[in-house]
Amino acid sequence: MSDAVQAVTGCSMGKRSLKQMNYGKFAASFYKISTGEAFRVTDVDANSKEKRDETTEEMIERFKKTPSDELFSLQPVEIILDENELPGSPRDKVFLCFMQ
Repeated sequence: MSDAVQAVTGCSMGKRSLKQMNYGKFAASFYKISTGEAFRVTDVDANSKEKRDETTEEMIERFKKTPSDELFSLQPVEIILDENELPGSPRDKVFLCFMQ
């Protein structure tokens, strides 16, 4: 899923603007740093206990015909980021030196 989010948003893990966290759910949260607004998008089917018996072609056709508000759930969330979690270079750097 992170590849899809990166392709659509232009965010990347290398620029520290995309963070992947595994909580066992299929979801993505989006945060606007300038306003503090955040929302979470979940795929209704991915988190559903009901599994459909359909071919890939049938699923694609269903997705084409189904309104987006029936495919995805959108909810506001609160995200609190430490200064060192913001995109760009880390504000605090720690250097480790290992000697033999």
